[in-house]
Amino acid sequence: MGRQDIANRLKFAREKAGITQEEAAQTISVKPQSISNYERAVSRIDSDSLILLCDKYNVSIEWVLTGSGASPESNLSSDESILLEGYRSLSQQGKEYMQQTLVMAVNTYKKTDCVPYVESEEA
Repeated sequence: MGRQDIANRLKFAREKAGITQEEAAQTISVKPQSISNYERAVSRIDSDSLILLCDKYNVSIEWVLTGSGASPESNLSSDESILLEGYRSLSQQGKEYMQQTLVMAVNTYKKTDCVPYVESEEA
């Protein structure tokens, strides 16, 4: 359970719930800067505050702490979810390698804004 992973999941859950840092801060009676610090892994969140935020964001504490269990509703396709789970299971070195590989793939295979030509059947 990495501190940065927890911070990332807290931020993701807040944004997915459509809640501002100001609203989250009011929930646990802190300044918005504290929420920012939690979401950047600058500060550790106490357990009582974590419980309150998880309730506000409608996510499980298990998911925030471990990435397992019920996650916030996602717009990811099945393929994207599989890729994301694989990425999350990598070591830091593996993640850095995948990020470099992705940059190369995007530069090589990025979709263009053109519409493909399709021949129509003649009557």
